[in-house]
Amino acid sequence: TMWGRGYPRALSAHPSNPYTVYLGIDGDDGGGVFKSVDGGWHWARLKNQPGSLRMFYGLMVDPTDAKRIFWAACGEGGGVYRSEDAGESWKRVFDREEWVFNIHVDAQGTVYAPGKGLWASTDHGSTWKQLTRQGSDLHIVGLETDPENPARIWFSRVPWDASAGGGVY
Repeated sequence: TMWGRGYPRALSAHPSNPYTVYLGIDGDDGGGVFKSVDGGWHWARLKNQPGSLRMFYGLMVDPTDAKRIFWAACGEGGGVYRSEDAGESWKRVFDREEWVFNIHVDAQGTVYAPGKGLWASTDHGSTWKQLTRQGSDLHIVGLETDPENPARIWFSRVPWDASAGGGVY
């Protein structure tokens, strides 16, 4: 894996079957999406993988359709990948930013892709709308929506160059 060791960075569980769990491990060599069907006791690397295996926190099972999984990737080939068949195949559905550190799907199925800007898709990643401007050196890494009011969104931004800045918005 990247840097000679594995970095298990993301977990996402099936919305109605807690024994099915997906794990994202960062790394071009050995990283990718792994699946457990026994609650995490045993893991298997999925046969097919997204186009980029560099990731941070971006793995989520869609709460409206458990076969739909989203993977947010960073760097070359980064963006957002979607699987419609529980990880058997993947399609890149967002490439406007190559450093997407996280992914979020709210209870209504709206997909959020945070990078330097915040993007949203209401059709499972087929089309995207930009919600914030890019223009700064801060990246959005944390994201949550209000379950009672999906129009309310919180996100956190951080710099990657050790400078001060960032915050929760």
